[in-house]
Amino acid sequence: MKRLHLVTEGHGDVEAAPELAMRVLVHLERHRSWRITKRSSRLPKGQLVDERTGAAKVEGIEKAIAFASAQRADALLVLVDGDDHCPATFGPSASQQLTQRLPASAVMVVREFETWLALAHTDVPLRKAESKRNAKELLRTKQPDYKPTVHQTPLAKAVVVAELLARGSTSFDKFCREIDRLTR
Repeated sequence: MKRLHLVTEGHGDVEAAPELAMRVLVHLERHRSWRITKRSSRLPKGQLVDERTGAAKVEGIEKAIAFASAQRADALLVLVDGDDHCPATFGPSASQQLTQRLPASAVMVVREFETWLALAHTDVPLRKAESKRNAKELLRTKQPDYKPTVHQTPLAKAVVVAELLARGSTSFDKFCREIDRLTR
């Protein structure tokens, strides 16, 4: 069985992002030939993204590759929150560095990982969810005591991929397309 490893930035993402990636594998019907490492490796965003330009930092990408190698991964996906950066800057610069070493990709979420969870579990419109930072507040409308390290993983496990894709998030669509490409 082949293994896909994720590198993420947030403490809550360490377990939640692999769960969401697994939901995507099931949706793609690749879960019999691929698995996701149970925990992602964590690198703070400042090590992965140049705050001034939004481009990938070479040193951070090198660390991500080292993490994937240590996990004996067959492929790597780097996932970071966009916050106020443009995903079209980060993704290509990171992917250029990544693909020179192993099948890999990088995805920047429009705003933050919780944006996808808010879209999956609330009726908030896409434009509102992606228009400003702090999707945690959107999640608190359903889960008043929301804490990323406690609630992200159960929320990720409950995502219905087809429904979330239908909400129209371009960054979630990119996440799914990249998992598809890496595991094809």
